[in-house]
Amino acid sequence: MTRIALMATLLFSFLINTDSIGQAPSDHLAMLTTGVNKNALKTTTDWDKLIGEWEIVLERIGPSGTLINKSAGSWNIFYVLDGLVIQDVFEVTTPSGDVFQFVGLRIFDESTDKWQQVTIDNYDKRLELAEGVSNEETIRLNYSHYSGAELRGTFFNISKDGFIWKQEKLDKQTGTWNMGMRLTAKRKQ
Repeated sequence: MTRIALMATLLFSFLINTDSIGQAPSDHLAMLTTGVNKNALKTTTDWDKLIGEWEIVLERIGPSGTLINKSAGSWNIFYVLDGLVIQDVFEVTTPSGDVFQFVGLRIFDESTDKWQQVTIDNYDKRLELAEGVSNEETIRLNYSHYSGAELRGTFFNISKDGFIWKQEKLDKQTGTWNMGMRLTAKRKQ
């Protein structure tokens, strides 16, 4: 049931859209909340340091660990739905000039003891589901890409001023995780 609720909320959120800088439209600000709900599970506060507006640099990493390219953009993360859900709006301009965007929702599911996430982007144009775990230092979400690739995204080195995020792909033959993207974020002033 949690995944269905997340998907319905995400679709509603996507349909109301966001403006070009990743902020909720002013007529929908009532959905935003200033903090976590006092009745939310303690795990929800693992996101507290990530709440806000971030300037980001996204690096695509090749199989040998070499830098392929860099893109700049923004990642805005905020509480919605009475402080029980984390929503984010991500946008980067690629080196070719294309704009890549996604909107995501996350909620902690007490029945599975895991985070449940749903995202939709303007590239693949399909819902992607993930689940994961968190603590005060890291947040990790695993998902299966529609191509069959097993991916995981990890937030770490989280502070009030910045964080690092990486996406890794599982090499199914060796069982090792290889970094494909690395993102550094600095809080907007």
